Amino acid sequence: MNLLKNNRIKMVVFDMAGTTVEEGGLVYKTLYNTLKSFNYDIDKKEIKSWHGLNKYHVLDRYILKELDAKQCKQCKGNCFKYTSNKKKHDVYKTFESKLTSEYFHTDKLSLIDDNLPDMMNKLRENNIKVGLNTGYPKDIQQSIIDKLNMEEFIDSYVSSQDVEHARPYPFMIYKLMEMNKIASPSHVIKVGDTSNDILEGLNAGCYKSIGVLTGAETREELYESGANIVLDSVMDLIS
Repeated sequence: MNLLKNNRIKMVVFDMAGTTVEEGGLVYKTLYNTLKSFNYDIDKKEIKSWHGLNKYHVLDRYILKELDAKQCKQCKGNCFKYTSNKKKHDVYKTFESKLTSEYFHTDKLSLIDDNLPDMMNKLRENNIKVGLNTGYPKDIQQSIIDKLNMEEFIDSYVSSQDVEHARPYPFMIYKLMEMNKIASPSHVIKVGDTSNDILEGLNAGCYKSIGVLTGAETREELYESGANIVLDSVMDLIS
């Protein structure tokens, strides 16, 4: 496909890990290792359900499991009131420390393709805004963008921490639309490597919700989640 030939498109929203950033699934391995270090009962098969989600929400899921049935009856939807703030803080900080060490003290982090800056700048030269969104913590997102010099070829970016409800809810896309003065999601394409990315684009009402095979899920899984198109890589958007 070639987005440059479609005058309808005014913005493309790209996921980061597995879509525009190559990190070998380290964020999910780090989530798993963090939870195991606190002796949470967890199976590696559960990792698949984490794809594309706010990473803190994944941690919250297992912290909440420690609450007994009596506490949950009392909480009325506000379970963390009965959870140790120190425990939650410790889990979060351990995750952040482990992820920072893996990403920024090694050479495991890179752009998904060396030609990604050129591709994105071609979009921008054709009046198509380039936005990034992610389930990363906000400070980790910023550090990745800085490390890979991504501000040189994107227009805007948001984290799941910038909205009340992250993927598969559409609010990160809507926030990017507001930042870039895009009036309708029918002028937006969402691109990502997980089912939650695809659902986010569909829930937002995007013109297309496009999957890529450089990250977490297979072609079949992405089509099953509702992808309009599945490409080998983001580089195929203007091939």
